[in-house]
Amino acid sequence: MAHRRPYTVAFFPGAFRPPHGAHDDAVGYLCSRGDIDEVVVVVSGRYRQLAGSGDSLGPELAQKVWALYLADQPKASVVVAAASAVEHAVRLGQQRDADQRLLFAVGAEDVAAGDRRIEGLRARFDSGVEVAPLILPVSPHPVRATALRNALVKGDREAFIAGLPERLSAADRAAVWRWSRAGRRDQVTLLAHRLPPLLADCGVVTTALAPVWHHPFDPVFRATSADGSELVVKYAGDTVRDVRVSDAGPKPRRRLRVERRVLRWLSRQPHLALRVPRVLEYEGRRKLLVCEWLAAAPTLESALIGGQFDVRTARVLGAFLARCHWSPAPPATLWGAPEQEREHWSAMLERNVAPLLALPQSSAVRQGLEDLRRLGSRHGQAGLFHLNLWVRHLRLQPAGCGVVDWELAGNWADPAFDLGVLLGQIRFWGLIGGREDAAAAWADALIHSYTGVVQARCEAIIQRLWCYAGLALLICAQRHPADAGKVGGALLQQQAQALLCSAPQSTVPASAAICLPGPGGSPCLT
Repeated sequence: MAHRRPYTVAFFPGAFRPPHGAHDDAVGYLCSRGDIDEVVVVVSGRYRQLAGSGDSLGPELAQKVWALYLADQPKASVVVAAASAVEHAVRLGQQRDADQRLLFAVGAEDVAAGDRRIEGLRARFDSGVEVAPLILPVSPHPVRATALRNALVKGDREAFIAGLPERLSAADRAAVWRWSRAGRRDQVTLLAHRLPPLLADCGVVTTALAPVWHHPFDPVFRATSADGSELVVKYAGDTVRDVRVSDAGPKPRRRLRVERRVLRWLSRQPHLALRVPRVLEYEGRRKLLVCEWLAAAPTLESALIGGQFDVRTARVLGAFLARCHWSPAPPATLWGAPEQEREHWSAMLERNVAPLLALPQSSAVRQGLEDLRRLGSRHGQAGLFHLNLWVRHLRLQPAGCGVVDWELAGNWADPAFDLGVLLGQIRFWGLIGGREDAAAAWADALIHSYTGVVQARCEAIIQRLWCYAGLALLICAQRHPADAGKVGGALLQQQAQALLCSAPQSTVPASAAICLPGPGGSPCLT
């Protein structure tokens, strides 16, 4: 008696923003196989950001396009996941009869590029269920969804349509182009509508929610809960998995897990004497973090713009940073294994240096930035480092100071980096407001407080921090061009050059303030 073949279902999970010719080839291949009875295309529910814009493409676009592609494929259907397409495909498979054979399809090129989404799926099913990966053959159409999204952003209709299935009529191709253009949605506006139900699922009921940091790659929302509490809400669920720290655009998806770990560690360090937000809710699967809002607290940036250089704030910050940098028991794991922690520090330095090297710079400044790359790679130690210490992340409160936005923190870095980046900003706003003396006093108070905690171990750090201050000065000039114009780009370039080229081998007193180069071209110390 002939063996009866089990009913076989092939799941094809992905983002499909939008589905292109190679995707269509994959489904055609699956439907053509006689040993496959049903094909289920599973579309990720996450929104895919469009590089170079503040927009995203949602799952409704992929669903609409797939409906067009699958009109002549009776074996195939399309479903939309709540979030992860792979997770949803697994849940769909777990609901199937135990005697069915389940295949999970992934492209050969994706596997070659390191895609590991379908590894380990066998362990998630009962032992009697037949589960297997299915590596799809390479499509004759070498197109990637990234290329179509880039063409969409550029308005390049010809390049976009060239990536669609050849079997479509001209009218259908034109329709996909129109749908994709109309399907662009502002990322921050989308999240403002999507977050309340996600928060409610986590038990956080909100009565109001609005963006306070309107950035397409990293929006931050302020919410009011049902009991009147003010909250900060961050969401990373739409960030693609392979985003690197060194990328100038999106931040890595795991950033909120890092921030949660850091905030919890800080909450157990009462001697630090500085406020950090309390973690109220963290949902790892959805990549959702809810913290307390540091109420009505102006930023240090707003104080500096107003000409307020309060040395008491500098003293508190100096002691706080010293205790974080030199903690005998810092957070054990933030980004992974020890080598990954070191890679994170290198990536954070590159995230700040590389955009400046891509701009026109004098040969001396360019050389200084290249030297800073090498300097940073030679120095590092275990501790807790903010690594994103911009003055907008420092909140001034009657009871002291608060530090927010720890999502790019690390437990390995050069301690001179946090100090130098902070002091470069202090110097910038001192120059802009004509408060150079106040800025120098603020810097002196910070360094004196830091060295008072660390004591004899600081001389080399103080030597290096001025180079990082030069880096921050250049970044401030780029971020605040109107303010930079008040004193002139040439002056800021001279100041940055003097700082970048300050020799780290020389002995620099803790209270030194570097001014413009003297006649010999080297920084003078006051």
